[in-house]
Amino acid sequence: MTNLKNMQRAVCLVCIMLFCAVYAPAIAQKIRKVKNRIKGTAYIQVYHVKIAEDDEERIYHGPFKLFYNHKAEIKGQYTDGQRSGVWSFYTRKGELSQQIDYENAKVLFDAMTIRPFHTLEKEYEQSPVPVGGLMYLSSLIANQAELPTEARREGAHGQVLVTVTVSENGTADGFSVLKGIHQACDEQALEIVAATATEWLPAVDDDHFVESKVVIPVNFFK
Repeated sequence: MTNLKNMQRAVCLVCIMLFCAVYAPAIAQKIRKVKNRIKGTAYIQVYHVKIAEDDEERIYHGPFKLFYNHKAEIKGQYTDGQRSGVWSFYTRKGELSQQIDYENAKVLFDAMTIRPFHTLEKEYEQSPVPVGGLMYLSSLIANQAELPTEARREGAHGQVLVTVTVSENGTADGFSVLKGIHQACDEQALEIVAATATEWLPAVDDDHFVESKVVIPVNFFK
């Protein structure tokens, strides 16, 4: 009888330990759904955050959606602050623009009706691709580029070429003007690209992610 009781206690102790190991972290952290309208825009974000027990640290964790005028433009999933699974990006017309598999770091679909951005130094097995798609980034840049008054006054117009360094992690840095047309245009082009071309699927070479440099055109029309 004593051995049986000892065995029962041991089983209970193991169950308690397993419960603590599996469920204690979940109890200490809460998942909260958030709906947020981006100030001054028609964009609404619906996402989930993991909140630490001290209610200070909050990270994306769970489904994420971005709506524009109640139409979904982005659908995806976060796991502990990192994009995971398949993310889908849509045009304002609701058409699929791009799908990225973040588990395998592959572009599943890209509605490329424009040529990919030119890369400097060499060609890659897979060129760097902006998250959201080439068309999406190009439209963002085009919608923000406006010929400055002083450039218009001096008769300057045309295309500014901005270089961007895309790291093996997909972050963008090292923005610089490769070919300029006017100081005001060059400065505006740098600001636009630095604000919009921030997240990329990195270039692939020899089956590894590698750093690359890409050239992004910004057009200023009369």
